[in-house]
Amino acid sequence: MGDSDRIEILKTVGATSQFFYFFVMNFEPFIFSCVLQQKSLKFLHMNKKIITLFTIILSFTTVIAFAQDAQEILGIAKETKTKEYYQQQSELWKGKTQKEPQNANAWYNYYKAMRAFYQRDDMSTWNNDRGAIFVKLQPIINASKKHIGQKYEYFLMESVNTDDGEKAFDYLKKAYVINPDRIETYEGLLTRYIIDQDWSEAKEVALRIYESNLYSNQAYLWNHNVLVSTRGQSIIFSHGDMDTLPRHVLQLANGVGENAFIVNEWLLGYHEKYRNKVCQHLGIRNYSKKLSDFADMATFKNAIVTYIIEQSKSTYQIYFGCGTDIQLFEKLGIKENMYLTGVVFQYSEEALDNLSLAIDNFENRYNLDYLMTNYQFHPHDAIIQKYLNATYIPGLNKLKKHYATVEDQRKAEKYNQLMHQIAVNSGRQAEIEAWYK
Repeated sequence: MGDSDRIEILKTVGATSQFFYFFVMNFEPFIFSCVLQQKSLKFLHMNKKIITLFTIILSFTTVIAFAQDAQEILGIAKETKTKEYYQQQSELWKGKTQKEPQNANAWYNYYKAMRAFYQRDDMSTWNNDRGAIFVKLQPIINASKKHIGQKYEYFLMESVNTDDGEKAFDYLKKAYVINPDRIETYEGLLTRYIIDQDWSEAKEVALRIYESNLYSNQAYLWNHNVLVSTRGQSIIFSHGDMDTLPRHVLQLANGVGENAFIVNEWLLGYHEKYRNKVCQHLGIRNYSKKLSDFADMATFKNAIVTYIIEQSKSTYQIYFGCGTDIQLFEKLGIKENMYLTGVVFQYSEEALDNLSLAIDNFENRYNLDYLMTNYQFHPHDAIIQKYLNATYIPGLNKLKKHYATVEDQRKAEKYNQLMHQIAVNSGRQAEIEAWYK
């Protein structure tokens, strides 16, 4: 990583750190609940008393602002809600189940609200012993069965309330058979087929996802821009739901970025079958060490990623999204080999003209119109605008400075306006603008 890139990234470290934090706290594939283990991100350096005071004020004002109506629960991966919000929503949905005990949707949202509450309330237990939380949630499912029987929602709840992958998959398929047109099973099925590398089944589900508008246009365009950043035979590492599943949908349903092999870091750690299938695809030996050889899951998956890079770097171009915490590169020992080329980092052991690559990406490959004008309303937009779109900032700032240096004020202002619009749309304008002003 060149000095100028290092300075650029350090100045905008909030973008990558907060984006990575979002994935750490919100990664939850629908079936397998592969929750991240990393808990020591240090992107906020604030006095503990200030944090406590701020939390109290925020909690108080948030509770006041809560709607008194039961709201559809999207879950922690797709909405930015507090523990208090989910606690209130669980009470509201519980009340609906008492008034309308045969309302399957009420039971399902009651379950989802309580699940999200437990996740927000005790992330450590969710990370390390989620079976204990499943035990707390099981009575909701058992009670629902007495009233709604084996309906679609019952099988959905059972599918996400177990550590047993085969059992979860069986419940999910039962729900899918009842109503294959409902979207709630699609992410779980796609996740399972990705783990199995069963691309025929994955494509069928991906087409259903694409046709159903499950993901927002913004999610697709952001992932599109990541995929088209890759060149030649490539590996692109991903972290969570929103940088993995829509990306696979684009490849399978639209043929975007078919040169890039998507590898989810955390699935590598949690699923031996996935790990071995990835190694088989890349033409390298299976990784031989086990989780028990390491202190925790984060260290284990980092070792697997390092192994894949070392074994594949001679035949594959290797990329990470800009949402990657740059501290990960330090832990992997590859910081000096990472180059910012747009909305991705590219690995290279030789000097890389990353400015030219960034210019080509932003000016010839990326679709950026949606950053200025969005013609679709989608429930996921708030997440995309608050976190994902912020990952453009390091690359945009690099280009703005370049064009200011060569005295091309028109282009410098163009990229300045894009950064400004991203900051405004994020809902945290002052915070984001502080990264680059």
